[in-house]
Amino acid sequence: MKRNLLTAVAIMVAATFIALPVAEAVDVKMGGEFLTRWEVRNQDWDNDSDVTDFTGQRTRLNANVNMDDRTSAFIQLQSNRIWGRAGSTTGPTNQQAHGALGSGPAAGTGTGAPNDTDASVGIHQAYFTLNKFFDLPIDLQVGRQELVLDGHRLIGNTFWTFGASTHDAVRVTHNEGNHTLMYMYSMDIEAADFQDDDDKEIHIFYGQLRKILGGALSFTYVLIDDDTANTPGFFTAPGTGLTAVGTGSIIGASNTFTDTADVDNSIHTLGMRQAGTLKQFWDIIYRLEVYGQFGDAACGAGTVSTVCGGTTFTDADREAFMIGARIGKKFNNVMWKPKVTIWYDYLSGDDDATDDTHNAFNTVIDTGHKYYGLQDVFLGVGGSGGSGGQVAGTAFLGLQDLALKINTNPFKKGGVNLDVHTFWTAENANRTGGDQTVQGKVSAGEKYLGNEIDLTAYYWYNPYLKITAGYSHFFASDLLASVQGRKVTTTTGAPDEQTILTGDNDQDWAYIMMNMQF
Repeated sequence: MKRNLLTAVAIMVAATFIALPVAEAVDVKMGGEFLTRWEVRNQDWDNDSDVTDFTGQRTRLNANVNMDDRTSAFIQLQSNRIWGRAGSTTGPTNQQAHGALGSGPAAGTGTGAPNDTDASVGIHQAYFTLNKFFDLPIDLQVGRQELVLDGHRLIGNTFWTFGASTHDAVRVTHNEGNHTLMYMYSMDIEAADFQDDDDKEIHIFYGQLRKILGGALSFTYVLIDDDTANTPGFFTAPGTGLTAVGTGSIIGASNTFTDTADVDNSIHTLGMRQAGTLKQFWDIIYRLEVYGQFGDAACGAGTVSTVCGGTTFTDADREAFMIGARIGKKFNNVMWKPKVTIWYDYLSGDDDATDDTHNAFNTVIDTGHKYYGLQDVFLGVGGSGGSGGQVAGTAFLGLQDLALKINTNPFKKGGVNLDVHTFWTAENANRTGGDQTVQGKVSAGEKYLGNEIDLTAYYWYNPYLKITAGYSHFFASDLLASVQGRKVTTTTGAPDEQTILTGDNDQDWAYIMMNMQF
């Protein structure tokens, strides 16, 4: 009975979404997810503070609707909650500073407080697909959707966060033989007043050739056209200093028009990725990625977290790059079939905040959780997240990550992973226009940020339920505290009286997660 009711609801929603009569026969397949994660954290970089814990839950209900062999739709409802909080909340997010517990309405007070006030259910994805659009060898996908390319390096859905990331987008795909061509457009921010000069848009051009060196060769170009820092033009009524309202006060009223204040902030990212397995060379697993960036970087007032260090120009030229390499091998004839991988990432940094060139690589819309340590200390490197790229980044000093990753299979239905990271900045701590050498605790040439150890065990209870447990420890350096702004200032505020909050303090994080998909 319940299944029939859900199916009926899904058919009505899908039919409305693509403007088809309800009576028309369609094929509807239901699915969904229950993701529950209990986390224990001591992530404020203070060993003397109390440990916190909470449980988050993500619930999804999916409907795949096929009208015919060329027309389909996908609708995904999603709810995110923190146990014990009555009300809508996205909960703690690893895509921002990992220690924050998120913001959401407080739980009701008293034993009899109502607990049915949850309003967090919303549409996570809702799009339709037209295959062989107008009989051309292309597929068209329109609506809210997740965008993921090449292992989440530049384009990812931040799958680890309870909310994950979706985009209001159009996707055009040509897929034939051993090649794929794709164009994606995303309207990321539509200005409140619908002024085009204040929007943020993303254009992605992608191509892939398969069966190349035991894998695939892909090329990606991403343009992030961010005009949200612009000030739109407006009319001012004469003698009042107030913005004129209505057409009557504009036409023939001798009003003054103030033109748009244009602040350029565009990121062009162009590069390639080759990944695969070399069968002829002992089944070596490899990956090589190279990306360059150019465009304009918007500047701000003179603080450490800004791009341009308080200079008079409004934007700087972007000149940045990143290189990622991986090599590994799985030993099938050894007990537990271990897979050993070494990888290295280099994201360029900026050594002078006062010149007109910005050299810090921006990680675009990636899923950093997959690459730069599971504690998410280095999200937003280059300004793509955090507060000015600083709180969750490296204050535009770039990043180097040398990692050893070991995967074993001690039991039939699961495995154990051990990841060891060593982090450095790409540029020295004495960045011109910056402040990473507080009270002599950090030397001018310092680059070392710390080490992270991530231990993860997973087990497939059945084909639908995966159970994962993990523990991570981060060994922090004083430079890490400085670049992420964790400083305490005395009452006088003198720079030489500032102290770094972390000192030798580290941080710990553990979790147990159950993910059921059906």
